[in-house]
Amino acid sequence: SLPKTFSLAFPMSTASTADAPKKLPLKCRRALKAFEKEKLPGLLEEINKAAGTEIKVTADFPILCTQDSSYALKEFWTLEQVFYKPCIEALKTVSSDDLGKAAIKASLTTIHFTLDEKTAPSSNFKNGLKFVDSVLTINFKPMSNVQMGSARAQAIQKLWEEQCNVVVESKEIFPLEQARPLTKFRNELLPGFLQEIKEASKGEIKVTINEKAICLKGSKYDYDSMWNFEKRYFRPIINAIKEVCIDEDGIEALQELLKEIVLTYDPKTAPSSNYKNGLKMEDGVMTINFSNSNMNYMKERGAAIQKYLEDRL
Repeated sequence: SLPKTFSLAFPMSTASTADAPKKLPLKCRRALKAFEKEKLPGLLEEINKAAGTEIKVTADFPILCTQDSSYALKEFWTLEQVFYKPCIEALKTVSSDDLGKAAIKASLTTIHFTLDEKTAPSSNFKNGLKFVDSVLTINFKPMSNVQMGSARAQAIQKLWEEQCNVVVESKEIFPLEQARPLTKFRNELLPGFLQEIKEASKGEIKVTINEKAICLKGSKYDYDSMWNFEKRYFRPIINAIKEVCIDEDGIEALQELLKEIVLTYDPKTAPSSNYKNGLKMEDGVMTINFSNSNMNYMKERGAAIQKYLEDRL
């Protein structure tokens, strides 16, 4: 099931000025107090606005103030650039469409800022991010490469797109980075392909896409494959049906034989070239299991589908 949506409003911090006096030097306490009063409310408001909902934001301020007291005042003002602004920019990008907003709302409840000097990265910022149980923990060095805000934002954005889930039209759950191209394919390309199949067959053939199988996690083709559906499946299917239905006999025979086409992918059995081995017919349902390699072999795929159908007519 999807993670629960947000329910808690943010506090100013889990370690604010109420805790600071016993742990921080005077200059640092004053800087923190000024930061919380003058900067923090606006930054938290920006985070919620960018996310489209309320997110709990916490920070280990006493831990983040690790430099000597001469840096104390500067320390808290750089937190804006090192922690808050990158989150805001990442949220704006991720939540730029309805899918992104839904993914953030379903998967993110809390952002926590902290510092572990031994593990916090100076530049490879993905190594300072951890996303567990709807909580994003950001472990950055407050005084290192402050100017690299865009790089920090990109690392946060990529993590959210990889790990924030969203429900697509088929009711399946996908990471946002897969859901976006899949939804775009369904909205922009699929209707045209289905219309071509209808026109070629002179009838109605149901097409079912096993999205979870085709968008196999871990494949380098994960996201390109949504746009390669034409070469991999649809153009060969359409061309094969056109060849079978060149006359009334072919049209009638195909309409009796074929009621549904199922597109799937099993990496263990999908052929890369001998395409007849990726075809199966049972009770009027033809299952097509093609590899995501050799995408330009559309003619060969189409010929295999045509022969497979004609052998059963």
